[in-house]
This record gives sequence, C-alpha cells and structure tokens, in this order.
Amino acid sequence: MKLYQDREWLYQKYIVEELNPFQIGKIYNVNHKTVRIWLTKYNIQIRSISEATKIAMDNPGVKKKISIASRRNWINSKYREKRHKAMKGRIPWNKDLKGEKYKLHYPDGFSIGNFGKIPWNKGKRFPQVTGANNHNWKGGITPLISKLRSYKKYSGWRKKVYERDNFTCQDCGDDTGGN
Repeated sequence: MKLYQDREWLYQKYIVEELNPFQIGKIYNVNHKTVRIWLTKYNIQIRSISEATKIAMDNPGVKKKISIASRRNWINSKYREKRHKAMKGRIPWNKDLKGEKYKLHYPDGFSIGNFGKIPWNKGKRFPQVTGANNHNWKGGITPLISKLRSYKKYSGWRKKVYERDNFTCQDCGDDTGGN
C-alpha cells in the first residue's frame, strides 16, 4: 500500500501541512487526480478555490512564480486609476434596456449563442470528403482488414509470431514494444 492511499498520511499532508494535490502527487510521482480520488474516498474535505489560493499565496515559492510586474499592477493604485480612465465615457450595451424596452429589443428573450440548438449538419454525411474523396482513402480495404483481424485464427497466428521472434522487431531489433 502506497502512502498516498493511507488516510492518516494523506490527511497529514493535505490538511495539516497544507500541500495541494499536485505537490502530494509529486512525492509519489502520481497524477493530482489520483490524489483527489483518494481524498474523496476518505471523505477528506477538498479545499475551495479561494482557500487554495490563500494557502498558495502564503507560500514563498508560489509568490516567486507570479511576475513582479503583474503583482505591482494590481497593488498599484495608479493602475486602477488608469483602467478607470480608459473605461470612462463608454456606454454599456445594455444601458436603459429594462422592462418593456428589453422585451422590445429582445422579443424572443436573450439567449447565449446557439446553446441547445441542433446543428444543421447533425447526422448528415459530407460527400466532398466521404469515401474515395477523403485524403485517407485506401481503396476500400478497411472492411477486409477488419474482418481478417477479428478471426480467432489471426490472433493465434499473431501471438505465435511474437513468441517465435521473442517479442523483438526483426528490422531494428527493438524489444520495447509499440514498434
């Protein structure tokens, strides 16, 4: 059993030492999602984004990664004033669109893009790039190859060839696989 699968160890690292799933994952060279799965499995409360950000900002290593210029811009009040001046005088797109004016301007209601609408080409084939017109067309041999590879004799023959050659490529001598 690996330590990240131990509840006490995981609780110690995540809650007490305030490490994030990425840092815990680096200890055992596993994905941060794996760490989150184990946290969920043991009912350890996962931090919200704001809590994680506060902890990260207390870490001097993270502060170094944030560029000095961007930090200075947010802290510097002149930046805020400059931004305010740039926006001054602009009229928002929805100014005075309230109540009846809104209904006149948007009689069908305001929708976000094409969400929920079925595309015009859903379920239709595009003949310009179908079959022999496709750049990957190999003369219609795919169904034949699929039939051949689905036979039990083929899989047995293939396994015997691998065993005969000791799972080694006959061209380059590679035995790591995938070649």
